[in-house]
Amino acid sequence: MKRIVALACALLFGTVTAASVEGTYDVTQRFSGGLTEKAQLKITKTAAALRFEWDGGARVGVGLQLGDYVAVAFGGPNCGVAAYERSGRTFSGVWTMTGKAKGTEKFDWDGQKATRTAVSGANPDGSTYKGQLLLGVQDEYSAVEWQIGDDTTPGVGLLSDDFYAVAFGGEECSVGLYTVMGGVLAGRFFQGEEQDDVPLGEVATPR
Repeated sequence: MKRIVALACALLFGTVTAASVEGTYDVTQRFSGGLTEKAQLKITKTAAALRFEWDGGARVGVGLQLGDYVAVAFGGPNCGVAAYERSGRTFSGVWTMTGKAKGTEKFDWDGQKATRTAVSGANPDGSTYKGQLLLGVQDEYSAVEWQIGDDTTPGVGLLSDDFYAVAFGGEECSVGLYTVMGGVLAGRFFQGEEQDDVPLGEVATPR
């Protein structure tokens, strides 16, 4: 009875959080043509994000978890990751470049048609910014470009229900979107233009 009451209170006050995905995983990766490969994945927590290491660091990424979804960016040291939750037309999320600190961001989009929309956010140091966000979409795949003042930043994204994962920073950056199901991570990827060895998806099972 006490456990039921505690759970009800937690749901009422919004304190239930998703289980951490930190740990070591055995991975089955899926490539085009039906090919599969085995790999290993280690996820560790940094100051404000998650660090992904495949096969002992052969590939490294930075990730963010919101509920039962995880966004990860990889491809180079200048690749950042953003993770957004959707409520109606409003996407609200967090982003990081280094994993040491997070910024926040918000914009409106229907998630279905290419558009240019206003975007606003706060940097990790607390300073704020406003600009334009160009969003292209085909099925669940998305191209992104921020226009903040005189600066433009490209990115690629993946949509899933009410979650949006984005990698940004350059054409070498790829994005992954994982759904957490009973401790297992089911992910799919959208590779940057300069990446040619990225799997279509993977399933990571905890050891």
